This record gives sequence, C-alpha cells and structure tokens, in this order.
Amino acid sequence: MAEYSEISSYLAQAAPMVEMQGGTGKFSVDTLVKLIVYLSVSLVFSFLCSVAEAVLLSVNGGYIDSLKRQGVKAGDILTRFKTRPDEPLAAILTVNTIAHTVGAAGVGHEAAVLFGDRWLGVSSGVMTLLILIGSEIIPKTIGANHWRRLAAPTAHGVRAATWALKPLIRLLLKFTKDLANHEGQDQSRAEIESVVWRASKSGTLSEVESAVLRNVFDLRRVPVRKIMTPRVVVYRLPEDLSVGAYRRDCAANVFSRIPVHEGMPDRITGFVLRSDILSAPDPETLLRSMKRELPVVAETLPVSALYADLIDRREHLAMVVNEYGDFVGIASLEDVIETLIGREIVDELDPVEDMRRQALKLRRKGEWE
Repeated sequence: MAEYSEISSYLAQAAPMVEMQGGTGKFSVDTLVKLIVYLSVSLVFSFLCSVAEAVLLSVNGGYIDSLKRQGVKAGDILTRFKTRPDEPLAAILTVNTIAHTVGAAGVGHEAAVLFGDRWLGVSSGVMTLLILIGSEIIPKTIGANHWRRLAAPTAHGVRAATWALKPLIRLLLKFTKDLANHEGQDQSRAEIESVVWRASKSGTLSEVESAVLRNVFDLRRVPVRKIMTPRVVVYRLPEDLSVGAYRRDCAANVFSRIPVHEGMPDRITGFVLRSDILSAPDPETLLRSMKRELPVVAETLPVSALYADLIDRREHLAMVVNEYGDFVGIASLEDVIETLIGREIVDELDPVEDMRRQALKLRRKGEWE
C-alpha cells in the first residue's frame, strides 16, 4: 500500500506538467484505471466471441455425431446450432458488437480526459489495431485450428448467451427471417472426397483405406463394361449337356456358377450351380432342367447400380448386354469388390489372374471376333 501511495503521489505531482494542444489532459489514476478496464473488457469479450464464431463455423457433422455417440451433451447443442445457425451467430455478433461499441466509447472518452483531444485520433487508431489483432486475427486462428478441443465449452457458452439474449435475438431475426435457412448444410460429394484426400495426405487414413474410399465414390462413375468379364473368356456350357457328360468332360471346372446357352454360344439363357450338377442323382439329367434365371444389365449401368441390383435380387452374377441386346460379358459381386479394393481377387484355382487382360490378349491375337 505504501508503494501504491508513493506512485499515486508521484503521478499527481506530474499531472500539472501534462498539457496538450487542442485540449488539456489531466492525469488521474482513476481515469487510467477506467481506460484499462474498458479496453480489457472489450478485448476479452470480443476475443471470446471471435473464438466461438470460428469454432462453430469449423466444427463438422462427423465430429458432432461422435460427441452424441459418446453421450456428450454438447453434441445435442451443436446439432441444434448447425440446424439453426442464425440464433447462435446472432448472439455472438450481438455480444461482440456491444463489446466493441462500449469499449470504443469508453476508451475514447477516458483517453480524451487523460491525454487531451489532440491524441484522441491516436488512441482510436491504437484501439482499432488492438481489436484487429487481439480480438479478430488471433482468436479466430485459435478457434479454426483447435475447434475440436473448444467445441464443447463453446457450445455451452454460446447456449448461455443465446438464452440471455433471447428477446433481442428474436427481434433481430424478424428482420432476417427470409434469409435464414433452417434445413442445415449438407456436405457435397466433392467436399467429402476432399476430406478423404486431406486425411490421406496427413496420415490419418492409410493408403489402402483412402484408396477404398476413393473407389467408393468412383462406383457411380464407372460403367459395368469396365469391370465385367468379356464374353470371349466367359466359361459357358450348352444347356442340353447332361450331368454325366459334365462329370466326365468338365470335372476340372472350378467355377461355382456357370452360364448356359441354347444353340449359339452367345445365346445365354441362364446359369447353373456347379454344386447342383455334382449333387444330381441322375446322370442323364440335362443342365436345362436345373438352370436358374440370370439377371440382365446394360453395359453402361454404373457399378454402384449393379451392386444395389445384385444385393436386392440376392444374386451373385449378371449377364451384361450392349445397346442392341447382344451378350458382351458377365459381371459379378466379386468384380464389384475388386473395383472397391483396387486389386484382383485370385485364389489358387484361378487359371488367369485378370480375365479382362486375357481377353485383350486374345483380341490382339485375332481370336476374338
């Protein structure tokens, strides 16, 4: 206390020496304290508002869902804020505007009393610089970079501000109701693909995981003809072949589902299960009697639609036709999975690793008309 009294006495003695052109500045400890209080309160509230605004605009739906699954109350609050962003933003901007206005008025008044009118412009410039750096650039950078850690406390703080300013917010929102969109903002496919790309670059996702996710997005852009087994290498049997003949001549076949044709090899009429052939009691039974319906799809159909169709039908295989209805190949769920993982699925019994590459070789040799 003695030191404080000495400083006050010294400042009081020095006050008469302060005289400014355009006005007289009278130094006062109370005035200085008021100036510091106005400046500090303005910067603190504006700092918190800027952090909250940056956090709310940065937090994404995936993180909010993870909070809700963990039972964190902030997840429900943030969901409401994302659905109706106008209310929390109005609360934040209202508090921020009040802080700026009161701070600028208070600091300007006390600065004029303390230093005189001549330095009022200088004090305003310093105040503007402090607000720009201390309550805009720094806090918004913090909020944008650390929104995960700040999401929960921000949600509770903004909810309290929204509740306290509810009457004023309702009044303000009446003027902007035509601009408000309460349907939320869904992420576009391009944004999600960008998130996957960034996660891959940062190491959050492994190379295999990111490749699979990218391939998922490509399914709707890739036509069936790009993944099918071309007709030239499709293993098929005549439907009038007997079970006995199959066991005698085709027992080495490793395919579980075999297309069958009537007359011409490209006139596919269905398919048979190898297990049905091997379990048939009568060797004179023809494959025609045990054939099953084979779904037909266009070669231009997206792979995503093929996958959905096969799953709905509970089928594994589909016949692919061109625009004229001609048989051009066979597509299976295995082909879809290979497209997803980006690799061929090959077991120890597969004679050729890539049937499409084999078909291309045959075509170059002139064996494919």
